[in-house]
Amino acid sequence: MYLKIFLNILLIVFLALLQASFVSALPSPFANINILLVVLVYVLIVGSFEISFIYALSFGFLMDMFSFMSFGSHIFGFLFSIVVANFLLVNFFTNRSFYAFLALILSASVLNFFIVYIYSNAISFFTDADYIIFNQSFATFAIKQLGLNMALMLVLYYLTNFLNNRFRPVFLSTKK
Repeated sequence: MYLKIFLNILLIVFLALLQASFVSALPSPFANINILLVVLVYVLIVGSFEISFIYALSFGFLMDMFSFMSFGSHIFGFLFSIVVANFLLVNFFTNRSFYAFLALILSASVLNFFIVYIYSNAISFFTDADYIIFNQSFATFAIKQLGLNMALMLVLYYLTNFLNNRFRPVFLSTKK
């Protein structure tokens, strides 16, 4: 039990450091990927809501420590994205198919992006900080991040299908 907790903490810290230091230093299109959000949605689909909620809280706290944005923006964005993704997973996507993976990462990415944007602008409104301006480069960043998150989720989906038979479709035969 203690080993599992220790390994989860180690994984959380490693992924947060990977996102903050390595991914942000990648060349232009690849620096937009949000590995943490992809991992959160993947853990939600493969694991459970409780584990993904703890991961979201931890990732949000660590990313708020590394970020220059107002504190709480990543926590709120990750938590809200996971809660909505869980709602969609439970109520609309009964199977864990290819399209469910893509739809969940699409919804979580869009929600996370706009929640962090709205939260940061709301905090900036009450302080003397600068606003985040919505312009063409902002929209380009959002579209690149969305595409890269979906591509990484595709890789995780096919890797999971290759290593495990759990998500493969089963066809019932009516022949005797």
